[in-house]
Amino acid sequence: MTQSVMKPKRRIGLIVAIVIIVILIIFGGLFILGSHYQVSNPTVSVSITGINLQIDYTGISSGYLGPTSQAISYTNTLNGGQQFSITITLSSSAILLSHNINSITLNTGGFSLDSISPNLPYSISPGSSVYITLTLTAPNSNFNGPLDLIISTS
Repeated sequence: MTQSVMKPKRRIGLIVAIVIIVILIIFGGLFILGSHYQVSNPTVSVSITGINLQIDYTGISSGYLGPTSQAISYTNTLNGGQQFSITITLSSSAILLSHNINSITLNTGGFSLDSISPNLPYSISPGSSVYITLTLTAPNSNFNGPLDLIISTS
């Protein structure tokens, strides 16, 4: 009866090959994960000093969410590339009609608007309020100033 015995050099070569393959798989997985998630950059300073709202009334009436230009007190200091959330409250002073909040656009360069909750368009009833949460990502460059948001309604 003859048994096949692997020579020590071949066994070491096989082990080294398996280790290299496992290392490549781990680094490949980390690269793929890293490309899907932004990592904040602590060397970049992002300082938000307020929120400027511009409300675009496109329907037959206007003013039900307040003046077309509004300043909201808000401060936050972040690292570049860091994700953060802000919540704004919109209250309708309408007496008879419901109105739609159709879209919210971020008009500040370098920032990205990642999500809005609740989903838009959103119908707001007379005399009611809605809390809108925006999830944003800070730029990867230094910034100091307010965020500019445009809200389109009808």
